Formats: sequence, structure tokens, C-alpha cells
Amino acid sequence: MKHYPNSALTDPLEIERFVGEMKMANLITSHDGQFQKVESGVFNPVLIDGKYFLHLNRTDDQYKALKENPRAHLIYFDFLCNIPSYWVDELDGGVATSYYRHLDLDCEVKIYEEKESLAKILPLFLKVFQKEGGYKPITLNEEMYQSDFKVLGIVELTPISFKCKFKLGQNRDLTKRQEIMIKLTERGETGDLRAVREMQRWIDRESNK
Repeated sequence: MKHYPNSALTDPLEIERFVGEMKMANLITSHDGQFQKVESGVFNPVLIDGKYFLHLNRTDDQYKALKENPRAHLIYFDFLCNIPSYWVDELDGGVATSYYRHLDLDCEVKIYEEKESLAKILPLFLKVFQKEGGYKPITLNEEMYQSDFKVLGIVELTPISFKCKFKLGQNRDLTKRQEIMIKLTERGETGDLRAVREMQRWIDRESNK
């Protein structure tokens, strides 16, 4: 398949927008520190001031791995759509492709187990994922949450490097990309209109350089 140049994304605001749209991320951990053997789990992290937070049960194997090796990868992936080859070339099947958004964060890890830290950080998850309320506030001395304080740990992930790729047909000229956007709009399958939106945003960034 054809190589897609110029698909790397480094704009921190665009990356934060992408993360904000994603509901879940894949956490990759390793007991050995070399990531020769890894564990994988799906979580819904909260992004606060450039750091990512999630919570695990202290008996979880990934939690144990993080205590042994405080490094992890946090991966966001958003499949947008498939592009049939005949949208690009009438004969060349090799130009069939997929469009997607992908972010791989290499992170240093800090773990919080103290009751005071949990009482401070856990409410942040509810503020993001349950804005409407409907629960008793999580406080240090609230009896309802004492059992949670005993079994949960908070994982703070601070990115030290990242790779971000938005594959959106950047190796095609503007006319061809606009033709593909029209076909995606007409097809209207799941992800097609989001692909059109992201393609247009990328084109707009190119024109503003």
C-alpha cells in the first residue's frame, strides 16, 4: 500500500481536542520494563493539566506491573472509514486504504494510594463523566466510599514523548481529496462524516501555514 507522508500531528491543541472526543484508551503496561511481554486494558482516562488519570483495583495485574515498572503507553485510536481503491484509481487496487486517528503516549507513572489523594482525585472522574450529578459527594470521611479507598489506586500518567498520526489522504492532491470527501458524504456510513470533518480541518491547517 502507498505511504502517507505529512500525516504526523504535533499541535497540542489538536491533540487535546482528539483526546477529548475519545471515550476510551488502551493502557499498555509491562512487568519487565522492556515491554517484551505486555499487558493491555481499556480505560476512560481523565486529562487534567497535561496529565492523564485513571483508576484501577490494586489487585489488577496491570496495577502490579505499574508498581514494578512505572512506565506505560496510553493509546488512543479512532477508526474513521475505509476508502475503496476505485475512488482513487480505476485500476490500481493497491490504493485502497483506511483513514484513522492514532495517538501513542509514552508516559511516566505515579501511583496514589493514600486516602487523602483518592478523595481529592476520584471526584474529578465524576465531574467529567457524570456532569449531571446524582451521587453523594466523594469526601475523605464519607462512609459510603471508605471501602473504595481501600481497594482502588489512582494512576497518573505524564507523557514524556508521543507519536500522533491522522491518516486522511494527505498524499493526494486537494482536488482528489475533495472528490473523496464528496463520496464519503454521499455514502454516509458510520465514521464517514467524521472523516470529512477531519479532512477539511487538515486542509484548512495546510492553507493557513
